[in-house]
Amino acid sequence: MEEMLANQYFMMRKYNLAAKELELSIQLTQNKRLTKKLIICYTQINKPREALDLFLSLISTDIEVITDTNPQADDCPCPGLIANIENDVVTYENEFTKFYVLGLLLLYCNINESLKYFEIARQKNPSEPKIDLIIENLKKNLFQTINKSQQKELI
Repeated sequence: MEEMLANQYFMMRKYNLAAKELELSIQLTQNKRLTKKLIICYTQINKPREALDLFLSLISTDIEVITDTNPQADDCPCPGLIANIENDVVTYENEFTKFYVLGLLLLYCNINESLKYFEIARQKNPSEPKIDLIIENLKKNLFQTINKSQQKELI
């Protein structure tokens, strides 16, 4: 029940309400697709640290849950959210947070752009170990993707 309600709130862009329902559903099911929605919600309801923690946990175990997102088919709000942040319609407490939130959201659309923003975030706060772990995971995924495509070309 919570999952259906969470999805409804998410589609209506009522992120506070969606987050509450998603948290309940995830406790019951550990559904990674719901977790990726909760990350988006957290970026919009002033919980960027929680989004960062959840994001790192998810990409450490299954990065494809996010990288395989089809923004149109999955009703992903990220392109609009990204534009709002880049244009300072939505603001964060500091540039470090702004850049890692952009990195989080961009992974749903473009891993190279995501990596770029995480590297900027690292420049803003080089002492944050979570950013280093995220960058490591993104580079590892890019390397594996390149290797897979090269292997397909050889076949």
